[in-house]
Amino acid sequence: MFMDRDKLPFDGELLVKAKGNFDRGRPFPAQIAIAAGEMRRVPNALMLFAPLAGRVRLNDLHRDNAPKDLIRKKERQQKTLLNTLVPVLGREVMELLLEGRLRVGFVIDSWGGDTSMLEIFQDAVDELSERGGLCEAYVNGDAFSAAFDLMAVMDKSYALPDSRLMWHKSIDLEERRVLEEESEIDLRELDDYLARGVEPARSALRDKVRKALADPTNPDGRVFFEPDELWRVGCLDEVFVDREAMSSYFFSSYRSGKI
Repeated sequence: MFMDRDKLPFDGELLVKAKGNFDRGRPFPAQIAIAAGEMRRVPNALMLFAPLAGRVRLNDLHRDNAPKDLIRKKERQQKTLLNTLVPVLGREVMELLLEGRLRVGFVIDSWGGDTSMLEIFQDAVDELSERGGLCEAYVNGDAFSAAFDLMAVMDKSYALPDSRLMWHKSIDLEERRVLEEESEIDLRELDDYLARGVEPARSALRDKVRKALADPTNPDGRVFFEPDELWRVGCLDEVFVDREAMSSYFFSSYRSGKI
């Protein structure tokens, strides 16, 4: 086995290169390694994550007591997807994915983009984490918008000191009025992400976000974070001193090599 089972109780590892815009026309390449040492390159990471995201959405339909014909339609789609992927990826790889027996690393350098692509990744990451997998983000450049949202749902996240991190939320006049009067607004997944932090620094970060959203000269609601700022709070697990330090840690943690 290529991994130390005492340290990493996973049967495979998956690396995704999330570089460039989130766009279905710009696939993110991935590489998966399984316990036997076999490595396989996958041209589009969505191919790997689609069945996990599909299972999450099917479970949501069951939970919400959706119409039976809609559930049956989704079940047929999921079965077709799995039958299509098994010959391409192999049964062992599909089992690792669906059972959550993977360590997953996203190498992120992106300005964000297509939110539907983000949702597939987020659902898949949630499903993997719930089943015992480990999902990590390594920001070696920018993490803006959708890329920041993806980083925020990971079990662990790492960055470089010069990484640029930006979350945003466009708000209308009514939301701005509520924000000014009540100082509260739905921050989506950002609230869950900031909840990892410690007080009082966590509250200071939320105040920073609220002020940015209330600023009429900032219609896109952009909020920039310094890596050290998030690390001191506890939202980032580590800020490496330079690329060499990140690479050293990364390649000592993932044996499947560069993608």
